[in-house]
Amino acid sequence: MKNINKDLKHDDTHLNISSAGTQNMMITGVSNMTANHGLIIVLGLAIIAVVLLLLYHKIRLAILPLFPITIVLGLSPLTLHLLGESYNPLTIALSSLVLGIGTEFTILILERFHEEQRLGKPVQDSMVSAVSNVGQAITASGLTVVGGFAALIFVNFPVISSFGLITVLDTLYSLISALTILPAITALLYSKAVNYSGNKFPGF
Repeated sequence: MKNINKDLKHDDTHLNISSAGTQNMMITGVSNMTANHGLIIVLGLAIIAVVLLLLYHKIRLAILPLFPITIVLGLSPLTLHLLGESYNPLTIALSSLVLGIGTEFTILILERFHEEQRLGKPVQDSMVSAVSNVGQAITASGLTVVGGFAALIFVNFPVISSFGLITVLDTLYSLISALTILPAITALLYSKAVNYSGNKFPGF
């Protein structure tokens, strides 16, 4: 449609020509549905941060789970670009699902980490224990989602196939990020907080 409109603008007949028809209306509708993708992500992250702030009453604890999710939201479109895939209304809506899955994984690990910290364990030992225990549960949960949605990749309908592919990729990215990036960032920040305050458990 972009190429058609471009050709019409360079038409030498000096006629005012506009594209029309069912296909034009469909493309316009799809464009409108996918236009606010960035706004959906930003609002989703903001809402998650506000809810976590109300629960934890600390800005750092509210923002910390957002780091792995943000990385996933960056890797997902990059992977689609490298694979030659594009977003559609169904996959745009999936971004909100990614926010939910990623937040769930990170909160489960952080809560177990806080439990270990309250027992008086060092930062690294607390994180190792959290990932060792909760990590098994979220890995099983994540791989179950991946296995179920992987079947949709082989559907002949392109929209459903893309939906299955993006669900698999985003779930894997969320799982890997929660098990690797989150523990590293948390251990680093908590270790610095301990060294700075001199307390074993400064409350971060």
